[in-house]
Amino acid sequence: MSHDGRLPVAIIGAGVAGLSCAAVIANAADCPVVHLIDQGSRGRGGRASSSRPTTTTTRDPAMVFDHGCQFFTAESPEFRETCAKLERSGHIARWHGRFGSFDASTGTLREKSNNTRDGDVDFFGLLASDEVYVGVPTMRGLCDGLRTLIRDETVVDMPQCAVTKLTRFQGDPDANKKHPENTTPNTATHRREPPARWLATGVDGRRLDENHVGSTERVLGEFNAVVGTDVMLAKTGTPGSCSIMGDLGDEAEGAERDGDAFCGEFANVKSTWRVMAAVAPSSLFSLMLALDSPDDIPFDAVVVTGSEIIQLLVRDSGKPGREGYFAGDDARGTLWTAVSTKQYAASVVAELPLSVDGAYNPQTEAYLANVTPVMEKETIRVLTDASLSKTKP
Repeated sequence: MSHDGRLPVAIIGAGVAGLSCAAVIANAADCPVVHLIDQGSRGRGGRASSSRPTTTTTRDPAMVFDHGCQFFTAESPEFRETCAKLERSGHIARWHGRFGSFDASTGTLREKSNNTRDGDVDFFGLLASDEVYVGVPTMRGLCDGLRTLIRDETVVDMPQCAVTKLTRFQGDPDANKKHPENTTPNTATHRREPPARWLATGVDGRRLDENHVGSTERVLGEFNAVVGTDVMLAKTGTPGSCSIMGDLGDEAEGAERDGDAFCGEFANVKSTWRVMAAVAPSSLFSLMLALDSPDDIPFDAVVVTGSEIIQLLVRDSGKPGREGYFAGDDARGTLWTAVSTKQYAASVVAELPLSVDGAYNPQTEAYLANVTPVMEKETIRVLTDASLSKTKP
């Protein structure tokens, strides 16, 4: 609770969006305390996280892959200023890599300087932006850096905690007990109805399985406001799904209009949740690949065209602050991440839905056994062709 007795604000998600929102609220003058709730098993970061695969052999240094967000750019003056601070603190670095596009159907590599910047061939600004950044020593460095920009006394970190239910109620449910005069119709005292509040319920360690540690739902807190940073909150059959109930109000007239359901005069809990739940899912798969062979690939990251399977190839071990891994006698291998096309991911999900009968269908080793061989074969093919490629002006 804030020093003046105000209820805190809950932000669900400690990725880039959640931390940026927390910084705006918590660093404002006369700000409420912010509770930063995140269900990530590896801590804050969200999609800007990394993975450390286990292997049957000892690797030194260990293999670390950025399997979600691969890089980021800074387009607005405000974010460029933030990036300058994080660069000075060592949480991020500019990636002066060899970027471009690679046509997998012809084996033609086109360097970044020779790609047009009209957006026809690009991936989140890799080719269009002048500056490309990465977190250090992994992509999580970005989120760790953003956290340092928030004053500790204004934020409560709640890691590895999943919100399962949000209940909204109007006013103080115990108001009549505290002020019985309010129940008398003819009283001369008229108190202003307290604003709506939220009660958040959740579990520790994202466990809902019976008899597992942390599987019992508990009250996480009472809040003045709640900020959700991921539409998956409103979707059933996902690891982060959350139910919403209580006094949600009636949908405002005109809330069916695009955009009006969640902003301005038409802002409304019920319609906003409905819009979030209706957002069409869009999946991508990432393949993490360690190569023992000599590295003769002439790029660090390329947007791939002419492939139905992959759309981006990134040399993880070529990013600032990273290293490859030792493959045998002092030979250093390279680490690569391949990102699938939307079309390929959609075809997989159509065959193997991510939710079945409203329940989450986890991406187990058995599930991914249908994906890994296909992406690995295509990635090896593209990298092999790239080693023989000719650069086109």
